[in-house]
Amino acid sequence: MLQLEVITPNGSVLNAEVEQVTAPGVEGEFQVLPAHLPALVILGGGVLGYSVKGEQKALYLRGGVVEVSQNAENIGEGRVLILAEETQTPEKLDKERAQTLKDSAEKSLQSADYVTDAKLARIRQDIDFAEAVLGA
Repeated sequence: MLQLEVITPNGSVLNAEVEQVTAPGVEGEFQVLPAHLPALVILGGGVLGYSVKGEQKALYLRGGVVEVSQNAENIGEGRVLILAEETQTPEKLDKERAQTLKDSAEKSLQSADYVTDAKLARIRQDIDFAEAVLGA
């Protein structure tokens, strides 16, 4: 089993025992299962999927980092700590905010003569998050 904890600047969003986690990394989606090797991954934007007692659940997140660690005493138990910039639950999706974020990100991309890699990564993260929320 995995202990999944999601924290934003506003506080704890989720703390649950789960079977697996699928998260949107900046380099693409990745999955964490029990006995996963320790890792530190930069998040993009999109859907955080996880399963609790066989039931698939989702949380929408934008930016942050994921730390995967193992219980030294029991190799089949791990922890997934997510420090996210922003999250939205399926029950409380703010599609208007997502559309505004997407429009702003696309406008930034179109109006820029030169975009740094960091700025492009931020724009992509915002668009991916907004599209995930709008597609829900």
